[in-house]
Amino acid sequence: MSITPSFKFGTLGFASIIFSLMILSSSCTTSIKTINKKPEKFDGKKVRISGDVISSLRLIDIMCFTIKDKTGKICVVTKNYLPIQGGHLYVHGIVKRNYQYDGRSMLVIKEKKIKEKKTRSWKNTKNKL
Repeated sequence: MSITPSFKFGTLGFASIIFSLMILSSSCTTSIKTINKKPEKFDGKKVRISGDVISSLRLIDIMCFTIKDKTGKICVVTKNYLPIQGGHLYVHGIVKRNYQYDGRSMLVIKEKKIKEKKTRSWKNTKNKL
């Protein structure tokens, strides 16, 4: 005796999974207003924010950009590539309430470093040709 499920996984099932993932991903972001209002609560904690890039700055020893959502704006310090101004993105990082730069203390999000995929060097590819 075998049991077969009566529900077929088709277009409806696939659409419901996609819809669930969209809701789940949007609910996992923290509003910038919440971070700015109680920075002591988020200090050292991982957060995910979403918004539009309104400015970016690259100095000798620091790269940062400002991201703005409907509730406010915050500075993001990064070691990754600087995003394009006007672009919309999600940022994963750690809130730093007393980030020190040039003798000033600031509230920032220190973005998680993105691991780059290792690519084969030209030397290895050349030998296989």
